[in-house]
Amino acid sequence: MFLMMFCLAVQFCDVSSAQQTRRPLTIADEIELALFIPDIEGPNPRFSPDGKYFAVYSERGRLDSNLPEDSLRFYHSADVENFLKHSDESQLLPPVWDIHLSTDKEGPIIHDWRWLSDSSGVAFLQSKNGNQKLVLADLRREKIEELTSEAENVENYDIRDRDHYVYTAADPVELKMLKTKKETERQAAAFVGTGLHLGELLMPEDPIVVKYFSLPRVYLWAGLAGKRFMVKHDGAAIVPEGDLSLSPDGRSIATSLPVTDFPKSWETLYPPPFASSGSRIRAGHSSPKQYVRIDLQTGSIQSLTNAPKRYCNLLQIVSEVSY
Repeated sequence: MFLMMFCLAVQFCDVSSAQQTRRPLTIADEIELALFIPDIEGPNPRFSPDGKYFAVYSERGRLDSNLPEDSLRFYHSADVENFLKHSDESQLLPPVWDIHLSTDKEGPIIHDWRWLSDSSGVAFLQSKNGNQKLVLADLRREKIEELTSEAENVENYDIRDRDHYVYTAADPVELKMLKTKKETERQAAAFVGTGLHLGELLMPEDPIVVKYFSLPRVYLWAGLAGKRFMVKHDGAAIVPEGDLSLSPDGRSIATSLPVTDFPKSWETLYPPPFASSGSRIRAGHSSPKQYVRIDLQTGSIQSLTNAPKRYCNLLQIVSEVSY
C-alpha cells in the first residue's frame, strides 16, 4: 500500500505545481506527465530480491525532442516507508538514483527490466536507433553499461550478473546482408517471390510481417567472465525457440529446440487435440520442439523431458533440474 501512495505522489507532483499557479492542465502538460504503466511482465514498482530497494518504471513524452522518454527511479525501501509515516513532509523524497532514456522514435525505450539476483542493479532491453540492446544499470556504481553491441538486435535474454548472461540475436553480418537485399528489392522493378510468405509480398513494411517473416534467424549468445561469444553445437550455431532460463551458476541454460530425430512412439503417445489438426507429429513431416539443457561453454545439448514441448511446463522443469 505504501508503494502505491508514494507512486501517486510522484505522478501528480507536476500537476500540483501547475495547480498552485492556478492554470488549467494543458495538452502539453498531459504529454509530459510521467505515467506509471502496469507491466504484463511483472509488477511496477518491483522490489530488489533482498527487499532493501525498489525500482519504479515510468514513461512520458518529450516536447523538446518529440521523442518518448522512459525512466527508472531507485529508492531505499526504508526511507520511503519512513517518509510516508510523516505526512508533514513538504518535499518529495528524491530517488537514490534515476535513469532517463530517450533513444528511439517509438517506445517503450526500457523493456523487460528485471533485478539482478544479488540486488546490485537492474538489467533491461533498451531500444536505440531501431535496435534493442542488453543493458545493465549498476545501482552500486550508478553507472549504465551496454552488454551487447550497437549492431545487435536482442530478442530475448536472461542474466545472473555482469559476467553471466545469455541472449538471442541475429548475426550482425547476416542482418546487414538481409537489409541490403531488401533495399535492392524495393528499388527493383521486379524480384522473385518464390519461397516468401504472402505477407512479405503484400505488406513488406508491416512491423508484424517484418518481425515474424522478414528477419534472419536469431542465435544463442553468451557472456561469461567478460567474453561474449556465439554458442555452437558441433560447430553449428544454436537457434533456440522460446524463453531462456539461465542456471544459478550461469554456465548452462534451459530452453527449447526443434527436434527432427524423435522416437516413432511420439506419433501415438502425443496425438493432436483433434484428428484433422495440422499439428500432428509425423516423422519426416514435422519438427516438434522439446525442452533441453545447453552447456554454454561446450555447446552440448541434453534433453530434459523426452517429450514434445507443448506437453511440458518450463517452470516446473527448471525447478526440478539439478545444476
